[in-house]
Amino acid sequence: MRSSPSTPKSTASDEKRWRSTTILSLRKGNQVVVAGDGHVGGGERALRELPTLAPPVTALVCYNDLTAIGAMRAAAALGRRLPRDLSVIGFDDVDLAALVEPPLTTVVQDTPAMGRWAVEQLTQRLADPGGEAQVVRLTPTLCVRASTAPYVTDAPR
Repeated sequence: MRSSPSTPKSTASDEKRWRSTTILSLRKGNQVVVAGDGHVGGGERALRELPTLAPPVTALVCYNDLTAIGAMRAAAALGRRLPRDLSVIGFDDVDLAALVEPPLTTVVQDTPAMGRWAVEQLTQRLADPGGEAQVVRLTPTLCVRASTAPYVTDAPR
């Protein structure tokens, strides 16, 4: 496993996402974590760095959709076919995710619910500055598009 000080941790949710991905990778024991910067260029750089760190990679779970799109661009430039040679998953479901080729499989957050909750919390905090902060867990969904394929153990990659 490899990490870098340039991990994307600009907000508390960014930090939690990064930490969760890293913990999951450690538990599975066969993943490599490469830091990008949350942008298309970071995804391109991270994918180009993978061959020096690990055996051939068959799937990527990216920090966000922009990183995933950058990784997809680099994969295409390296002759990797998506999803036959490499499956890619993003996070956020930005509009561009459905427009790239192949369309990006992504984790979708309920951003309207997140916004409503944030406004409710702010309103409560203004009314009662000493009140206790609440934690809410929103369940994301997976939007499966064409950038992923089932893993086949015996197929040549």
